[in-house]
Amino acid sequence: MVKNALGLKLARDIWHNRAQFVAMILLCALGTWCFSGLDAFWRMLETSSQTYFEQQNMADLWVNLAPVDREALLRVQEVPGVQEVQARITLEMAVDLPWEPRVAVHAFDGEPRISIPLLREGKALSSSDIRGCLLEEQFAKANGFAPGDRITLKWDGSPIEFTIVGTCISPEHVITTKDVRPDPTSYGFLICSAAVFSHLPYNEAVVTLAEGAQGETAQRAIQALYPQALILSRKGHGSTSIIQSDTEMFHSLSYLFPLLAFAVAALIVLTTLTRMIENQRIMIGTLKSLGYRDGTVRRHYLSYALYPSLLGALLGLLTGRISLPYILWAAETTSMVFPHCLQAPISLEAWLMTGVAVALSLLICLHTYNKNAREWPAALLRAKPPKAGRTLLLERIPTLWNRLGFNGKMVMRNLFRNKLRTLMCFVGTLCCTMLLISSMGLQDSVHFFINRYYTQTLRYQLKAELDSTAGEAEAYEKRIQAERVEAVMEKGITLASDTATRTTTLTVVQADQQLLYLGEKESYKPLEDHGIYLTRKLAEVMGTKAGDPIRIRLPGDDEPVVTIVAGLCEVNISQGVFMTRPAWENWRKDPFQPTALLIANPTSEGLRQLEDMDEVAQVRDPLVQSEQMLTLLKSMMGMFMLMSAVALGLAFVVQYNMGILNLMERNREYATLKVLGYHQKEIRGLMKQENNLVMLLGVLGGLLPGRAFTALILKTCEGENTVFSSTVNWPSYVVSALVTIAFSMFVTWILTRKVRTIDMVEALKSVE
Repeated sequence: MVKNALGLKLARDIWHNRAQFVAMILLCALGTWCFSGLDAFWRMLETSSQTYFEQQNMADLWVNLAPVDREALLRVQEVPGVQEVQARITLEMAVDLPWEPRVAVHAFDGEPRISIPLLREGKALSSSDIRGCLLEEQFAKANGFAPGDRITLKWDGSPIEFTIVGTCISPEHVITTKDVRPDPTSYGFLICSAAVFSHLPYNEAVVTLAEGAQGETAQRAIQALYPQALILSRKGHGSTSIIQSDTEMFHSLSYLFPLLAFAVAALIVLTTLTRMIENQRIMIGTLKSLGYRDGTVRRHYLSYALYPSLLGALLGLLTGRISLPYILWAAETTSMVFPHCLQAPISLEAWLMTGVAVALSLLICLHTYNKNAREWPAALLRAKPPKAGRTLLLERIPTLWNRLGFNGKMVMRNLFRNKLRTLMCFVGTLCCTMLLISSMGLQDSVHFFINRYYTQTLRYQLKAELDSTAGEAEAYEKRIQAERVEAVMEKGITLASDTATRTTTLTVVQADQQLLYLGEKESYKPLEDHGIYLTRKLAEVMGTKAGDPIRIRLPGDDEPVVTIVAGLCEVNISQGVFMTRPAWENWRKDPFQPTALLIANPTSEGLRQLEDMDEVAQVRDPLVQSEQMLTLLKSMMGMFMLMSAVALGLAFVVQYNMGILNLMERNREYATLKVLGYHQKEIRGLMKQENNLVMLLGVLGGLLPGRAFTALILKTCEGENTVFSSTVNWPSYVVSALVTIAFSMFVTWILTRKVRTIDMVEALKSVE
């Protein structure tokens, strides 16, 4: 009967305080929903990619070496940690179509055993089939190919015709692009037998490592055997590095973002439970007087925290897993191709976070109960005397205090008398403003750094990529009609310091180059004709600074070039190495062979000249690239919109809950004002003044933290190849403030409508 009586009391209390309990459930659910969703998404991305890689035996290392003969394969196979190695020929060819798309051709020595393509349609390719090929599924669909069709490639001016036996996807081409964003209309891949190119040597070896083997150790060992080789690991491979970077980014965000929601939820639960249990003071004394043991009463009041927090935490845990990951997956896979979407089991961290939400609520409740229950039952049965009034700081400034009317003084006294509730309303509004500013500021920052890179760092309008038949740089500069033409040479290199090794791109520019602004804040930085220049982010990764020695391995060279870091460049995207043409020629290596032309303001005749040049493989427009980059970052944009939704939800729950508590605490006071002749409109005016004052302070207080939180999130999202700069435009501040104000006024309007429900007779009854 005892348990039944307390259970009925608990049910009655929950119903009478349902608004507060619902608020607790929602707040506990919000934190676990954010964490569970983000945690499930990065694990989904990792599980889907790693399962795909394991099933198709994805390569761990790519060794670019000419030629890859049988001796080379045997020597690489004997390197400790190497499990399997296979030779192949990798080329890039043009497809005989009017728009001349290009494909990366992988011709395997025998059946593909490493980075095995996954057949999607048609039949498998036999190693003895010198007429058949597998074509990338997306490329085939975009260009109107199907199994059974013929496709013609161009190589050294000669056509090579294949029959498409099937379409496929490949684990090393999860993202297939030569530009910023995948465009299957213009670029794809094709797989065939090496017997097709029997006259060409193998130029690439793909390597898998044994389980537990150290990739960097194996890479250094292979590099020692073949110093002239260019070796890529998964960290340096374009496709896999993006997947790894996105996984690490969302992993970091899964801790950063929910912590804020948990912190606010803890404060609100503290306020709610404190008020609810303090209002049960006389009931606690009554239960003890009736003979209930202290442990029984304590467990009863701990139920006030246990059930709503447990329900909310589990609700957030489960709904987060089935909603947020799939929203982010849809945005992420607009540029990636996976055969399946696999959801990982609920992680230990997610269960622990759920337990933390429940434990935090229980500890808060236990602290509040012990604080009230330490008195004797006789003392608890007496109403708690009100706190002695104190003179407000504002009252000590007569000039300001005397200017306030009666209503203004009442509002100020109420705010300072209920400091905790006022603080919670302030914190809720501040967090809402901060998250909205961060959400809009992140979008501002992404647009800013992309726009600044493609319009301020890159001061050219077109980049014409050249093939191996390119001529002398000076001939192009004189021939093409444009404001300015500069030839650059780009090479893949291996950069090594005492602490790190990275495969990156070396860009050799003319001594008087004017079309790349590599200084701070996109200013012009002249490069000296000695040493190399590293981008600042790459220098941090390599652990070097200006003046330090560094080693560069060029493809085909047996010995590394030892040079110095002459300085650092400021580049947000595409980290790499820069040097001048005279500095390159001082190394006495290969002659300066242009691989691209940077063209500023070409004339119509200059554009026609580019179209007529056979050696021009592709022409890129920086403005188009910037749009593609924004599309590529679509998953981040979705995350920013999520922050806005969470901010508004957080603000609603906090402000509504605090408003209900305020109404309950001042119920007797508002009833008294009604008796004294105050109209409902005047009482609503008092509530509006109080809420609006706290709301304005919260909005102002959230401006600077919003900018700081934006910078913190961007720092968390940075990978090895990007540098995000925090920028919040003034319209974002204004819009965020106005949205918060409008939302707060809407919540206030809902609360003030409850004034009409005040029962004066019931509220003014004596406690006795």
